[in-house]
Amino acid sequence: MNDADILKVEITDTLLPFQLSDGRKASAPLELYPTLLRATPSERADFVSYPFSVHWTALEVDLDAEYLLRAAPEPPAYAAKTAHQPMQVAEPTAPYRAE
Repeated sequence: MNDADILKVEITDTLLPFQLSDGRKASAPLELYPTLLRATPSERADFVSYPFSVHWTALEVDLDAEYLLRAAPEPPAYAAKTAHQPMQVAEPTAPYRAE
């Protein structure tokens, strides 16, 4: 279990990097989160960071810190809601990394 709070979240066209209160930094490939990958840049940027999760209101997506640290794929229920939307094409990303 993770006891560290999420301090900072950034989102790019290819990565979902974040920093925790215990100093850990990690990033996960956006390909793991189809809803975010299909979203427009403004939809991706419209999130609220809570101590233990990140929420994209317009996209109805919540990802908790444990999910992000494991680089776990998005739950199918989220992805199914946006499956009809085209993907936002970006350059391939490097694999998951944690510091």
